[in-house]
Amino acid sequence: MKRKSLQLMVALAAFSLAGLLVIQGIWFKRAFDVEEKQFAEKANIALRTVSHQILLQEKDASTAIAPVIQQASNRFYVPLNRPVQYRLLDSLVRTQLAIQHLNTEYQLAVYEAKNNLLVLGNYTAGNTVKADTACIDRAQAPEPINFSVTFPAKTTYLASSMGIWFFTAFTFLVVLVVFSFMAIRMLKEKRLSEMKTDFMNHMTHELKTPVTNLSIASEVLQKQHGKLDPQKISRYASIIFQETQRLQLQVDRVLQIAALESGQIKLNRQEIDINQLLGSITETASEKIKKRNGHIQMHLEARNAVIQADALHVSNMLYNLLDNADKYSLQEPEITVSTYNKENGLIIAITDKGIGMSKQTQHLIFDKFYRATQGDIQQVGGFGLGLSYVAQIVKAHQGTIQVKSVPNAGSTFEVFFQCA
Repeated sequence: MKRKSLQLMVALAAFSLAGLLVIQGIWFKRAFDVEEKQFAEKANIALRTVSHQILLQEKDASTAIAPVIQQASNRFYVPLNRPVQYRLLDSLVRTQLAIQHLNTEYQLAVYEAKNNLLVLGNYTAGNTVKADTACIDRAQAPEPINFSVTFPAKTTYLASSMGIWFFTAFTFLVVLVVFSFMAIRMLKEKRLSEMKTDFMNHMTHELKTPVTNLSIASEVLQKQHGKLDPQKISRYASIIFQETQRLQLQVDRVLQIAALESGQIKLNRQEIDINQLLGSITETASEKIKKRNGHIQMHLEARNAVIQADALHVSNMLYNLLDNADKYSLQEPEITVSTYNKENGLIIAITDKGIGMSKQTQHLIFDKFYRATQGDIQQVGGFGLGLSYVAQIVKAHQGTIQVKSVPNAGSTFEVFFQCA
């Protein structure tokens, strides 16, 4: 399956799951609203029944009961306007709330009907708690009263009664997380598979050329050994040697990456002067760059350029960065190599004026097998292992590497190491 088709399928599946999540959220909100409405109805019925029973205590079976006023989502006010014993009121409220299965904590407040002053307040942690009402046994004036009941934990109570909804929401969320993880993993595996295929194609191409040259040179030496003058023999022998070295270099690069990832390479750390090392490396690399009419500028300004590192691997790392700057400069290479000190460390910067790269490419170039494919970059040879090797070596030395690049304006690779 092509990556675009896979991405489209994942996007559609994600959109569908997101839609289901939104729908479930709407259902959950509606279910909560229904529960809240039922709670208000039960509280209203319970408190109206309290008023009814108080009127019956006074042998009043005909007076209309004043409606219960819901002053807030969790507060209900009863304009009783009748004298009643606090103990009786407390008992009736407890009983009626229990009948309506409103087994949650509440606050009972009693007010003088005349001036609405609070004369009694009591907190009850659910109907199972035998808590005496404050001041319940004190003398009270035979004045008409009103009262209110407040449920401070109403939201928690309603949420606890919706356990099945929370369970389904949690289950769906788990499914969504698992799907997201699998989708991301699938896309990564697809991209890795494509990069491996690309790697095999390029590896075949890179190995085919030296193998062909070796075959031709060895065949000539074998068939015309007695007819060739020493100069031609030396030339063909040189071709065989150079192509063998080229093959060895390619194989070693693959093996080094594998060894680094498996942790089998042991670094031979010693003090090395990066300024001196860069001097010798650029001297070697400049010969190849001069053949393309290019040049390397050196700005080795670091006063302390000594680090603890493996000289061989750091040399290979720096050579890879220089080779990368050379390869991606499609015109005459203009490369600048700089060093300077920063925060008790050393910065090595290698800058080119090549084709540069996009932000998206910058996030991928250190991945194994990755090779940019836009524009003229396809013409550049390689396995897609060079910068991966660089990143592995930097990491093995507890350093950092970052790239700054603008398309068609060049790139700068900055490596940071702690000074010795």
